[in-house]
Amino acid sequence: DGWRNIIGFGDNLQFLKTIYENKDPLIKNTVKGKVKLIYIDPPFASEADYKTNDGTVAFSDKIKDAEFIEFLRRRLIVAKEVLSDDGCIYVHLDEKKAHHVKIILDEIGFVFRREIIWDIAVLSGYKVMAKNWIRGHDTILFYSNTSDFNFNKLIQDHTEKYINSFKKIDENGKKYQVAHGRRIYLDDVLEKGKPFGDVWNDIKSFQQMPTARERVNYPTQKPEALLERIIKASTNEGDIVFDFFGGSGTTSIVAEKLNRKWIVCDIGKLSYYTTLNRLFHIKQSNSLDNPKKQYGNDAKSFISVNTGHYDLEKIFSLEQERYINFVMNLFEVEPKKRTISGIQIDGEKKDGYNTIIWRYWDFKDSTVDEDYLHDLHSHIGTKAGKRI
Repeated sequence: DGWRNIIGFGDNLQFLKTIYENKDPLIKNTVKGKVKLIYIDPPFASEADYKTNDGTVAFSDKIKDAEFIEFLRRRLIVAKEVLSDDGCIYVHLDEKKAHHVKIILDEIGFVFRREIIWDIAVLSGYKVMAKNWIRGHDTILFYSNTSDFNFNKLIQDHTEKYINSFKKIDENGKKYQVAHGRRIYLDDVLEKGKPFGDVWNDIKSFQQMPTARERVNYPTQKPEALLERIIKASTNEGDIVFDFFGGSGTTSIVAEKLNRKWIVCDIGKLSYYTTLNRLFHIKQSNSLDNPKKQYGNDAKSFISVNTGHYDLEKIFSLEQERYINFVMNLFEVEPKKRTISGIQIDGEKKDGYNTIIWRYWDFKDSTVDEDYLHDLHSHIGTKAGKRI
């Protein structure tokens, strides 16, 4: 049908806006209002750098408090317009910001369905030393776009302990038990199975299985089984799945294996290349049905797009004040003018770094080269922090 799966590399807000505007020929009339499932695992406002095993910084999670809420709110507002009327969204968080984000989702107009508790208790290591109750779960907020939404009820096998509790036998030799004043037959129970609830304790995190075969060197990777459950429950084959905090690419990998269309986006280079690498080698990865077997198929063709490649000539023709505002909004810089050692600082980025806007109109024959940077450093030194 002409569809191509998409990896977006760059600012996810710009990516979402492009889908919302519905003008770009790559996605015109094929994405906006047609996405059946959004799953996101955004930063948790942990104020930390997340590193790979070799010390490479995968991403920085430095925005906090109201800034984090606003950062996510802006993206969720546009996400609602991208989602189909019968689509659903799952927002994966921890205990620090889940209650704040729930209020945002309510305010924007998503319809609350369930709070899912993913039990990831690790009862060993340094975490058990905390002078507190030991943290053992993530929160996944499940919302639909409207009151009409798609949901496929998933069934699990009953535990052996429950099956063995059917000890009575009737006159026909059938096992049963009495519960809530009525007779329940084992055959009926086995035939219907047990629907999954909102506490998931059967999917292990990588903290619990650090040497899992599917694990890649990405610090916040989520297991394929987690995304498999979510995608199966809220989509059918051929539906579009969208993850604009792509991370290690698990959403795209699982959507590919389940024959869904997919779009992922992330601003991190490590995320982008990790996702590419996993897709290029998906044939050798685990099958979802049998983790001991390989998936065995190549990924279908996909396109890679960049957000953040702008028409510079058009930008430079803007009035100076509009240009400065454009740059500050684009890179989410808060205006905070001050002077440090004779150098004008224009603002501060969300991660706390001081920012200077290059005034190209004052220095038309100059460039920001190595000499300029050394000269800037010699004047400011460490007075403006470790990065500008």
